[in-house]
Amino acid sequence: MDIRTALDRFTRRLRHALRVETVIVDPGFREFTGTRERESWDREELQRQALEAWRYNPIARRIVALTTEYVIGGGIQLRSPNPRVHAFLQAWWRNPLNDCPLRALEWCDELTRSGEIFFLLSTDAAGMTYVRAVPALQISAIETSANDTCQEIAYTFKPADVPGWEGSPWLDARTHPADGLEAAEGCAPPPAMRHYAINRPVGAVHGESDLAPLLRWLSRYTNWLEDRARLNRYRNSFYFVVKARFTSETERRARQALLNSNPPTPGSILVADSSESWEVISPQLESHEAAADGLAIKKMIAAGAGIPLHFLAEPESSTRTTAESAGGPAFRFFEQRQTFFLRMVEDLARAAVRRYGCVNQRLDVEAAIEAIGTDLSSRDNAALAEAAGEVLESWLGLYDRGLVDAAELLRMALPAVVMAEPAFDLRTAALGVFPNFRHPRVLWLGLHGPAHRLERLVAQVDAAVADLGFGGRDEVYHPHITLGRVRNQSSETVRLRELPDVIKERFVNAETGAAIAPPSAPVPVREVQLVRSLLGRDGARYEVVASFPLG
Repeated sequence: MDIRTALDRFTRRLRHALRVETVIVDPGFREFTGTRERESWDREELQRQALEAWRYNPIARRIVALTTEYVIGGGIQLRSPNPRVHAFLQAWWRNPLNDCPLRALEWCDELTRSGEIFFLLSTDAAGMTYVRAVPALQISAIETSANDTCQEIAYTFKPADVPGWEGSPWLDARTHPADGLEAAEGCAPPPAMRHYAINRPVGAVHGESDLAPLLRWLSRYTNWLEDRARLNRYRNSFYFVVKARFTSETERRARQALLNSNPPTPGSILVADSSESWEVISPQLESHEAAADGLAIKKMIAAGAGIPLHFLAEPESSTRTTAESAGGPAFRFFEQRQTFFLRMVEDLARAAVRRYGCVNQRLDVEAAIEAIGTDLSSRDNAALAEAAGEVLESWLGLYDRGLVDAAELLRMALPAVVMAEPAFDLRTAALGVFPNFRHPRVLWLGLHGPAHRLERLVAQVDAAVADLGFGGRDEVYHPHITLGRVRNQSSETVRLRELPDVIKERFVNAETGAAIAPPSAPVPVREVQLVRSLLGRDGARYEVVASFPLG
């Protein structure tokens, strides 16, 4: 038996015998064991305690919920400049068996609560990858490279003992690789796992819960609160002491039995002779330091969680400015955690794309992937909008004086409007013409999907342009893609069936002459372009002046 195993057994028995939460081992002796990791039993016990605290302690539940609320916020979006990769990401992210927008909340809770999270990736024959979060308590071992703990190779499940499932391979101590793509050649790869950890010491493999340094203080605050509630309950309790002259013990007991059977109620009137007197005995439970003690424990919890006291329903100051200043470090912490979580989502998405690439060889598995989260504070956005408005007023003054042209003014005004709308995706629909099929002048493709978002974006851009004094759109906008204009040199009426053969073969029914819907194609909406129209002898020529990406 090695010294570390002996130490584990000794510490477990000592904790059980002394009924204590933690056994402090001499630092020199622990250094002799040569590890920066917690012992396995210690780590697992800590994760169990963190889960129990989250279940039963409202402060622990609130700390975990606060992290998720700021990290996830209004949701996470995935996008890629490659149309095929982007389309696959949207299908994978919103697949009913993945439901990642909803399960991301659970992932963030688990990451905060346990300090690490494992994902099991399984891919079907069509290349779709399904993601399942695995609690850290179900993993018994992490295999890493011989000389680099940052390169994780495989993960081993603990064997599960479930009645009625004896001998099932799904409950054995099975091992999954970290990648598994080397075994897939033109087919779906085998299951693989991913591991992500926070609060991880350098040189360690496992992370630690955000609640780890708080558990002891959460327990103390709970005990303090229970004691105060118990004492306050008995603080108003009292006893009546009745003094009188009795001729015998029997007479005294009879008088006591009479009063016990019908004790006086508060506010009642008692009439007694001179031989009987009444006194009241109540507990003296005044403790002026109790509130300060409770606040000190709560401050310790808030400091360990990295959040100000007013996040825990404890007014820290009578001024709003002080409270807002105290929230600055907390926002930085949430921003760092959001960055980590977004990188985790990007890595999962990249793994799903690569596994799909084993089935679909045409997919660019090296295409860029970006996970986008929501802003942490709306106050920052309001301040930026106010500053942008002041800048725009200055540019309007320059435009009125002829110092900048209209294109430069629009380059300054439109980015804030466009970035307020998140990126989205549409698909092409049926063919259409303006103004009608008898006299077609413009040939276009319709769009379906969240077309209302495109209409809202166009309305916002039109409103911004109109505010600058450039006039607005006269006709109602209908989402579409213009394919071309129908021209006839002789000014005669042109019918749809008289269009060039190359168009009729693809978009016009040869028998009826009616328009048909071409194959639907994805239309990612990622930016708004400012285009200048240049008229010439050969017709109009269009030049892109500026591009404004969506948020």
